[in-house]
Amino acid sequence: MPKKSLLSHENQYKKSLLQSEIFLRTVIDEIPDILMLKDRNGNFLMTNKVLANLYNTTPEEMVGKDDGDFGVPSVMAEEFRRNVLGIMEKGETQIVYESSVDAKTNEIRHFKSIKKPLKDPSGNNQILVIAQDITDIIRSQELIAQSEKRLQEVFEATDEGIWDWNIERGEVLHNQKWYEILGYAKNELPSTIEAFSSLVYEEDKPMVFARIQNLLEGRSEGYYSEHRLVSKDGELIWVRDKGRIVERDKEGKPLRMVGSFSNIDHRKRAEDELKLAAGVFVHAREGIVITDAAGIIIDVNEASIRINGYTREEIIGHNPRILKSNRHTPSFYKQMWKNITQEGYWSGEIWNKAKDGSLYAEQLTISAICDEKGVVKNYIALFSDITSQKKHQEQLEFLAHYDALTRLPNRTLLNDWMAKAIVKAKEKNEQCAIAYLDIDGFKAINDAHGHCVGDALLMAVANITKSILRKKDILARLGGDEFVIVFTHVKSVGELKHLIDQILTAVSVPISVHEYILHVTASVGLTHFPQDEEVTPEQLLRQADQAMYQAKLLGKNRYSFFDTQNDTTMRKHHQSLKRIRQALDREEFELYYQPKVHLKTGELIGLEALIRWHHPEEGLIFPHQFLPDIEHHALGIELGEWVIASALARIVSLQKNHIAIPISVN
Repeated sequence: MPKKSLLSHENQYKKSLLQSEIFLRTVIDEIPDILMLKDRNGNFLMTNKVLANLYNTTPEEMVGKDDGDFGVPSVMAEEFRRNVLGIMEKGETQIVYESSVDAKTNEIRHFKSIKKPLKDPSGNNQILVIAQDITDIIRSQELIAQSEKRLQEVFEATDEGIWDWNIERGEVLHNQKWYEILGYAKNELPSTIEAFSSLVYEEDKPMVFARIQNLLEGRSEGYYSEHRLVSKDGELIWVRDKGRIVERDKEGKPLRMVGSFSNIDHRKRAEDELKLAAGVFVHAREGIVITDAAGIIIDVNEASIRINGYTREEIIGHNPRILKSNRHTPSFYKQMWKNITQEGYWSGEIWNKAKDGSLYAEQLTISAICDEKGVVKNYIALFSDITSQKKHQEQLEFLAHYDALTRLPNRTLLNDWMAKAIVKAKEKNEQCAIAYLDIDGFKAINDAHGHCVGDALLMAVANITKSILRKKDILARLGGDEFVIVFTHVKSVGELKHLIDQILTAVSVPISVHEYILHVTASVGLTHFPQDEEVTPEQLLRQADQAMYQAKLLGKNRYSFFDTQNDTTMRKHHQSLKRIRQALDREEFELYYQPKVHLKTGELIGLEALIRWHHPEEGLIFPHQFLPDIEHHALGIELGEWVIASALARIVSLQKNHIAIPISVN
């Protein structure tokens, strides 16, 4: 074959292999249940995205690490490791109930896992772990039923293994199918009862020969046994063995026995898996609902009854719409069924209504079960009640964005709203304002009467302020006795002053708190946006805070505006001083020497030293452009000393060259 053709075949093989690997990885990651492979030390060899999402990482990042590397408590991670090593040592598949930690929420999650020990190509121990998911089990049940059907067809169409035992001579003859089932050639086994006995699994021998003996001694009419035989490759095969006596001597002693056996290994394993699936369906903590292709409920488990309150008799025959909560839009359900139709399943959170009318949240997975032609036969819904988790999540989200005492927005939410308000104000060319309000004398009241009275006072001030504000304004609490008001759509400074005056007046009115009459005032600092320069929410808060302190210095119970123009000038001045300091440190200054000439004689009578700044970006800068910035500043003295030192150094240099000429410094 030409070399080019060989390369083409090799490239095609590599491409097919890569596509197969990508396909396998995609299948693993799209499985809606946890799947992982661990090595003999309990470290991850492979995981899917479901487990990676639980640990807030990626499948690639998990390879070579253990559960403890992803936020699982050390005691729990060590228990995982011991459990894995124990199962590897026993070499038996186990079903384990265990818990783990969601790295994103620190929430304890519970799983029912199937853990199966394996060997890698080098003989090293590994373990495959699959979190129990009834959807997969139901699918397995369907596949098992199909396998059972196909197996039965094979039994009907294929000859069984036949054996003929001459009891007196101990000789056993077999047909070709008997040898094929066990993987032997006909000449590889002697035709003796001892050879047959050696193939029976050691644990099953007493049972098998007891049944044969019962037939031989007349205690049974026939021989029937399901047991395990050892095949040529060492594997155990379940067989169904049956026979009868076909020849006796004159005294009725058995002389010859004939029988047949079939490979029922698939059936026995399928029965075990069906028992497991049935047990999971009945005892699973997750609710399971099975419908027909039209969506009519045909079966539910006990967990489903516990969650939604409907008995089997009450719900079977109905459409799952009986559980509809009306909290979701029609488009939500439309998208759900679009996913089921296109991808075969849908998974997500949904709110449903129980029999007693209460609403509950559930984590739901709906899968379509198809026959061999791809036609949908059933839908399987697997769900768990997550109402308590949702309420806890809502509480955490509220605490993350709102003040627990006043239930006003906190700093985090305020910053988000301010950022949006800044953008909106610029787009619509509107003026907005920020007010930083601090209660005068709050600390003294808090110290004198305790936190309970202090908290009640804060609530009262918050309510008073909120009652005066317009609907479009925002009130937030930063903490302590500090509040921030965002005034949107400010038409004029007069309108703003009027609102602030109302707040100051209302707050200064004596407030009844518990058995006390408290007298407080407030100091308010104000700033506005948009400004000439870009400003962030944090900068606006600092400006308003500075203005608030100015109001306190002026006597409290008043407001003060932040001077943005003066602030800009001061910042530019500080930036200029900082740059001149850098220029001095980087030796960017230079002295130019201007000659001084006698007008009558033309004689050179001296030099005048003049400073210049060689700026790396702006080029040559003259003194009038930077000296005013350092006037009356210590930096001006330092720069003057540098000028004198540089001029003196030049005089010394000229004298060394026998040039005596005076130099004056301006």
